[in-house]
Amino acid sequence: MKTEHFTRITNGILLLICLFMAAAGFICKDQLIETLEKTIYYKSALKLAGIVICLCLAGIFAPKVRAGDRWNRIISFLFFFASPLYIFFTTQVVTTEAKPRWSVFRKLFGDPGVSLKLIILNYILILLIVSALTSLTDNTTIGTNLAFIILLLFSIVNIYVSEFRGNAISAIDFTVLSTALDVAGDYSIGITYRIYLALLMWLFYVIISTKMPFGKLFRRKRYYVLSLVGTALVCTLGLHFLVFGSYLKNEGIKISYFHTIRSYRHYGVPVTFARSVQEAVPQKPEGYSLQRVKEIMQRYPSDPAEKDGKGISRKRPDIIIVIDESFTDLELVGEFETNMDPIPLFHGLSEKYYHGVSYASVRGGQTANTEFEFLTNHTMAFLPTAAVPFQIYIHKPMPSMAVIKEQDGYCGIEAFHPWKATNYNRDSVYPLLGFEEYYHRRNTPLRLKTFRGKISDRSDFNNLIAIYEQDRKESDRPWFFYNMTVQNHSPYGKETPDFEEEIWTTDLKEEYRDVDQYLSLTRKTDNALRMLFKYFRTVKEPTIIMVLGDHQPKLKNAFYEEIRGESMEDDTTEDMMDLYKVPFLIWSNRKYGDTDLGETSMNYLQTILAQIYGGPLTGYQKFLSELRKEVPVINAFGYYGRNGKFYETDDESSPYYEQIEEYRMLEYYAMFDKDNSLEGFYKLDITI
Repeated sequence: MKTEHFTRITNGILLLICLFMAAAGFICKDQLIETLEKTIYYKSALKLAGIVICLCLAGIFAPKVRAGDRWNRIISFLFFFASPLYIFFTTQVVTTEAKPRWSVFRKLFGDPGVSLKLIILNYILILLIVSALTSLTDNTTIGTNLAFIILLLFSIVNIYVSEFRGNAISAIDFTVLSTALDVAGDYSIGITYRIYLALLMWLFYVIISTKMPFGKLFRRKRYYVLSLVGTALVCTLGLHFLVFGSYLKNEGIKISYFHTIRSYRHYGVPVTFARSVQEAVPQKPEGYSLQRVKEIMQRYPSDPAEKDGKGISRKRPDIIIVIDESFTDLELVGEFETNMDPIPLFHGLSEKYYHGVSYASVRGGQTANTEFEFLTNHTMAFLPTAAVPFQIYIHKPMPSMAVIKEQDGYCGIEAFHPWKATNYNRDSVYPLLGFEEYYHRRNTPLRLKTFRGKISDRSDFNNLIAIYEQDRKESDRPWFFYNMTVQNHSPYGKETPDFEEEIWTTDLKEEYRDVDQYLSLTRKTDNALRMLFKYFRTVKEPTIIMVLGDHQPKLKNAFYEEIRGESMEDDTTEDMMDLYKVPFLIWSNRKYGDTDLGETSMNYLQTILAQIYGGPLTGYQKFLSELRKEVPVINAFGYYGRNGKFYETDDESSPYYEQIEEYRMLEYYAMFDKDNSLEGFYKLDITI
């Protein structure tokens, strides 16, 4: 094909794309503007988009640059080194959204709070990507555009992820990509003004790059090979220094995992993601040694597994754990009125049985992290905040609640999650945690029923009862069952023909359809629990059912801001802790007590439960029982001391720092030390 024909075809395609973008912008102008808050850019929003479209049209009809070999090389050189800055600016247009005060570009408008060094660091990181792709493709046009597309798509996806789950992407999120893609199908997406503007800016870049005098960089293969080797060396050094080294940390760049998107706005997309790569690797505790771990363990000997000669323990109560998806009492966050109580049974029983409030380490998603903390007694406080241990750390057998119950003579030892078996790698992880059977949506004894596309809690609990009756025919030993539900999973607010809201807020300034639907879902859960408790009230075996939520739901920030009376954008870490509270209830068909256990966290609940019914404790649980007296709450973001003050996990000024470091060492040994000679500390003592 002749060059002239190729140019005409390219121009025609670009013209059609440009006209399509212009038409789409005009048709959807009201929706686009609605997504932009009233900032300094508000009045000129469409004008700016119109200017970019005009520039695109002008670029299409502009002739290709031909200025002679020397000037062509100079123009190409300048374009190549200017590209990373333009790419960076475009990605920040997407990420900054309507919050310019958090932008990395604030310094350009006279704010000394942001160093120009940040812009240079982002520029260097993008230049490394552009250089690598340009060298690989041997073409500046293709290489720079590929880099642009990758970074722009990442920035756009980042905005949507932040909207869906309340937090943006970090490097470690790529370990849960399959689960994320599965969940993403439930959400609908729209396009914001800034995403639209960024796409126009990318289109303008494509048009201009096609007009540049680029061609093959190297006419001889040996020069191409030398370029690859040189680029690989430079990129390796750059990655070692900026991504895997400690430079960014030493510069004071610290990601806020409460507001990860704020970090992207403040530090820039490349720098923030690079910093998250550094934080993805668990660090060995300072002063860690096997001898130090032994010294801690010797203070807390495990209780014996009290079995008789047949391997059956003295009578224990049946234990059922129900971790209910996104279940919470929103009044733990702030006060508001509804037309009726969303969870009347739960509230009523909380006055008659053991109950309290537990802090999770996640909000709006990553259920598996609550499961990890509850089942293993470990805490996310010592792991990368965005990590999901089920996906990346559990690859060999690990002591857990299931292992302890099996040692103590329980039958069952079964887990149930009525969704895809592979979600969060549960089909592999549950057996490694000691569960002998895993029920999921493909192997339940009864047909699962749904609404909103999710398995209902009532259907879930009916299957729990069916499994119980089935197991009771085979054994009269105490029974242990673990149930992670799915009914209340986000998104909320989508109208479905099989579900109608019966609860709604009555005193708020705005109507929140997502909140109304969520509250109505919790009412369904409350009713399903009524059925579950009614059944087990009639069984002859003593039974304890522990019910708790895995995390708070992902609702609109505007709702949380209204009921709390403050903006989330300015919240400190301690301010945000309220958004991680969930209630728990320990119901039984035998009276154990009605104590308010106060505030605690997921890692302690297993120990609390064992202490309530008088079960044996592992050395690890005894350590945690003592720690809880001094540090009653700990999660991924910090902890509360007995003195009522909040501390971040690495705060050396804390009066509890030494005890926290002991906990860190015990967890590190259990999860990452190759030595397993001390594993008995995390189990019951079977040698007695």
